[in-house]
Amino acid sequence: MLLGDSSAHSEAANGRGAPPVVVDGALTPERAAELYPQHADAIALGCRCHACPLLGCGRGPVMPVLPEPLDLLVLAQEPGDQEVEVGEPLVGPSGKLTAGAVRLAGWDHAWGRDNAVLCQSPNGDIEKYETLCRKRKLPSPLTACRPHLAHSVGRARYVFTMGAVALRAVGAGAGINKVRGTPVQIPASPPVIPNAVPAMPILHAAHVLRKKWRHLAPVFRADVAKGVRIAIEGGPRWSAPSYFRATSADGLARFLWQQRDRLAVDTETSRDGPWNCRLYRIGFGTD
Repeated sequence: MLLGDSSAHSEAANGRGAPPVVVDGALTPERAAELYPQHADAIALGCRCHACPLLGCGRGPVMPVLPEPLDLLVLAQEPGDQEVEVGEPLVGPSGKLTAGAVRLAGWDHAWGRDNAVLCQSPNGDIEKYETLCRKRKLPSPLTACRPHLAHSVGRARYVFTMGAVALRAVGAGAGINKVRGTPVQIPASPPVIPNAVPAMPILHAAHVLRKKWRHLAPVFRADVAKGVRIAIEGGPRWSAPSYFRATSADGLARFLWQQRDRLAVDTETSRDGPWNCRLYRIGFGTD
């Protein structure tokens, strides 16, 4: 019923998982749960394990941890080695960095942990594995796992989507570098996500932990802090700003003299390079 495709990769040889499988169309969820009882809980949550190439991979499923009430959820992309070993999401280095950032931001009670894909892909790179599956015309693990999000994202009051894969899984966008740190709405997509859910896209903690990208750690913590503040207060604080337009140097000097807090400065110039451009406007933000 399940045929291993050993040419796809060599993970079966080193114990990190099984090669992709070709799923017989006659395999039902019930039969998959019977053949692979470790997938029974995921199937009960709606996962289409019977139509997933990671069925029987031996690297999951790692089931979500969801407290009641589910006020805050961190949705990562897939389990790491320690998550597979322990059987819980976000307990390895990425989880520790995330937990520290959440705690530092002022969140002092339980928060939920989940992954867009419940099994670890070969080499722990779900994006490359999804590409491999498309090339071999195998089903998408991301699509097969998506129904279980009804029990995590669908119930959460606020969600952190960690990395591009999690962002794509909930349909809130695809470019993490473009939207990270920006409050978004996870769109409603019944029956998986019955209502829109407020969310904060953040960089993946594993990405930030790499030596090449460690300089992004303050960005990661700042985005988490912003999301926690919104989750606690119930929404971003914003009101229409007031404007002062200086018409003289003396007027500008009086305005600046009255400010006691830090100022943000923005300039608008022509596109002629830093040494030849024309200066059009200087703006000061006071709050």
